Amino acid sequence: MNVYLIIGDANMGKTSVVRKLSGFYEKFETLEEHKLNDLRFNVTILSGEKRSVLLQTYDSLQELLITPEEFYELISKKKVPPQNILVCLRRKGTTIKKHKLPNAITYLEYFKNKGWNIEKIAFMSLKEGKSFPYEQSKTIVNDRKTPIDKLAKMVKKYFGWN
Repeated sequence: MNVYLIIGDANMGKTSVVRKLSGFYEKFETLEEHKLNDLRFNVTILSGEKRSVLLQTYDSLQELLITPEEFYELISKKKVPPQNILVCLRRKGTTIKKHKLPNAITYLEYFKNKGWNIEKIAFMSLKEGKSFPYEQSKTIVNDRKTPIDKLAKMVKKYFGWN
């Protein structure tokens, strides 16, 4: 399982970039809806071969109140597990509706310990020079003036999706 992530703080454009990459604009409100609705879109990955990517999240997992364990279980139960997943995470842990959810590193370490390959991480940051402490990450600066189309192209290029 290859995992591509877009990580950042609140209001950094993660969701907007996912929409541009996938062409998907519908929002799921609950974990149950995610269980029932998969969106697959084809991208060209590195070698030029087409592969299916499962867009499993629209908002960050934390905003959807999904723990690392719940997300792993959700994906593991699929009849045909996807080869590739695109996921959004908030950098910091957060509490939403009395649910305390961990930071992005906790999710990454859990997925890695379960044997998932953390392929690439696009870290959305407001400032140049700010980085995410993970080997496969690259900072994508969103100064909030850059058009979402341009940000999505930067992420797509970094992910190797042509």
